[in-house]
Amino acid sequence: MTDLLIDTSLFIDSLRASPASTLFFAEVRRTYRPVVHPVVEAELLAGARNRRELRMVERLLNRFESLPLESVDARSSLRLLRRHRLSHGMSWEDCLLAATALRLKVALGTLNDRHFRAFRGLRVVRPY
Repeated sequence: MTDLLIDTSLFIDSLRASPASTLFFAEVRRTYRPVVHPVVEAELLAGARNRRELRMVERLLNRFESLPLESVDARSSLRLLRRHRLSHGMSWEDCLLAATALRLKVALGTLNDRHFRAFRGLRVVRPY
């Protein structure tokens, strides 16, 4: 079973109780081992507006294995940022996700598939 690195967009949809997201997260473990990156965890925690939302984020994240933050990915993400920031408006966080997925040779699950197409060799899965 291969890993699927889950992007922030899918988690946000889940927190909003999107029916499509609920179905995706119920089914994803049949095909993939879904994992979460520390930068995604940080984005979700930073987006919590109150304690209730923070608890919701923590409950959601506790259902997934968290990948370690690797310095090699940080260096690779800076190269990707230099290459794609001005031409595609990429954020460092997206470059870090792409660098990690490329190093691990895993797909990235996202609702922003157009956004991640700039990264050559990155397999992107848009589940719905």
